[in-house]
Amino acid sequence: FSGFDHESLAQALLGLRGRTDGVVFMALEHPLVREAVNTLASDGIPGVTLISDLSASARWAYVGLGNGGTGRLDACLLSRWSAGTNGTFGLIAGSRCYRAHCARESGFLQLMQEKNWADRVMGVREGHDDPESNYLQARLLLQQQPDGSGINNNDGAQEGV
Repeated sequence: FSGFDHESLAQALLGLRGRTDGVVFMALEHPLVREAVNTLASDGIPGVTLISDLSASARWAYVGLGNGGTGRLDACLLSRWSAGTNGTFGLIAGSRCYRAHCARESGFLQLMQEKNWADRVMGVREGHDDPESNYLQARLLLQQQPDGSGINNNDGAQEGV
């Protein structure tokens, strides 16, 4: 199933009832997924979220990066590499249904705000971890802002950018 399909993920998780002692998965931030994780937990099946966490759930643990810090690092590097320019910055995320991508975006925007560069950041675009989609999003960003100073891509398909 697609990595962005919350219904399929929830069904796959529920399909593990009685068939496993635990599950490790990349969580989509959605009520159906949260309910599935809570159902598994109530059956004694621990869930571990990997890479992207799931808020307000009975998941057992999260394993992954501090995504807010990762976004801040992205902003720090882009601001250093573009010092002395006045161009804009684009953002491409895999999907806002992944908490990890939202946290990276938030960390990026926080540091840009601290640098008083928030007005130079263009709206986020979703690439859905697809190289062709990312290529098209990057082209659109460059067409709209030919003076662009950089693109922050927290999507899984970097080769498209």
